[in-house]
Amino acid sequence: MSFDDDIWSNHGELWRKIIKRELPIKEMLSLKNIEQRHAAIALYGAEQIISKTKAELVSKCNRGYDLYKIKDIEPHLLKYKCPSTGRIYTSFTPRSITDAKTAMAWKYNKTVEEWDQLRIES
Repeated sequence: MSFDDDIWSNHGELWRKIIKRELPIKEMLSLKNIEQRHAAIALYGAEQIISKTKAELVSKCNRGYDLYKIKDIEPHLLKYKCPSTGRIYTSFTPRSITDAKTAMAWKYNKTVEEWDQLRIES
């Protein structure tokens, strides 16, 4: 059994809805299986999620991090770009974090002061 078969076994209808982008975004963001949620988010894309949910920009950082609030979804959505590849990533952060830079520092278990000292991100 391959990795993909294991994640999606007995979930054919769910996978079909995801690849056809028929699964409501809020339902997708609530998937309990983190691998399924990650795959679905990658397929939908950060911009699509932000647009379709009418996410509200909470905070923007000059290092390219944006923190969004999505109605009826508990965590905030952090959108950021990998400086080496240019690829866009998303992560979820606690709703109590309201600053994009703080959210990025939290993601990597750093204080904002430690994060500010980084000169190179990869």
